[in-house]
Amino acid sequence: MDVLQNILTYVGSFVLVLSVVVFVHEFGHFQVARWRGVAIDTFSIGFGKTLLSWRDKQGVEWKIGALPLGGYVKFADDADAMSTAPREKIESPEALAAARAKGLFHAQSLATRSMVVAAGPFTNFVFSILAFALLALVMGRETTDPNNIPARVASVAASSAADAAGLQAGDVIVSVDGVIVRNFAELQAQVGPAADRQLNVVIDRAGANSNCRSRRVAPTMDARCSA
Repeated sequence: MDVLQNILTYVGSFVLVLSVVVFVHEFGHFQVARWRGVAIDTFSIGFGKTLLSWRDKQGVEWKIGALPLGGYVKFADDADAMSTAPREKIESPEALAAARAKGLFHAQSLATRSMVVAAGPFTNFVFSILAFALLALVMGRETTDPNNIPARVASVAASSAADAAGLQAGDVIVSVDGVIVRNFAELQAQVGPAADRQLNVVIDRAGANSNCRSRRVAPTMDARCSA
C-alpha cells in the first residue's frame, strides 16, 4: 500500500510539474504571437481526447487534453498542432501580403516567426530563475561559507562509530583538545590533521557540556563520549 502511495505521489508530482512547465512554455509562444498580431486557433495543455474546452473573446479555443504530457499553441493556418507547415501553400506575393494581413503565422516575417518560436524556451528560462529565487527566499538559508556553519551534528547513522560513542543529532562541538571551536571550518582545521590520534572533544547538548574522547579514523570518527 505504501509503495502504491509513493508511486502515485511521484507520478502526480511529475505530471503537475510538467503541466506547469508546459503551460509556461506555451504561454510564452501565445503572448508573443498575440503581441505580433498572429491569429491563434487553439491553446492546449495535454493531448488526446478533450476533457474541457472553452473559447475566449478573441476566438481562441482553450483545451485540456486527457494525456497531460505536453501541450501546444495552434495557429490559424497550421496544418497540424506542431506548426510544421501551413494548411495552404502561398504561391504569389499578393497572396502572401493578404495572408500576412490576416495574421497567418506562416506568412509572417522571419523576425516575427523567430520571436514567437523563441518565446517559449525564453519564458521557461525566466520562470525557472524566478521560481528558484522564490524557493531560496522562502526556504533557503546561507550555507556556502564554512565560517557561518556551526559545528553541529546534523545526523548520526545507526550502528555507526558516532552512534556507539553516544553522539546525537543536535550536539554542538565546543572544543577539540582544549581549542575552542566556533564553526565547522575551525572543527575541520582541528580534526583534519589528527588522523589516528585521540582527541578530547567537548560537546554542548541542550545547554549542558559533555566530554568526548575520540580517535580520528578517516573518513569517519570513532568517538567515546561521557554525558
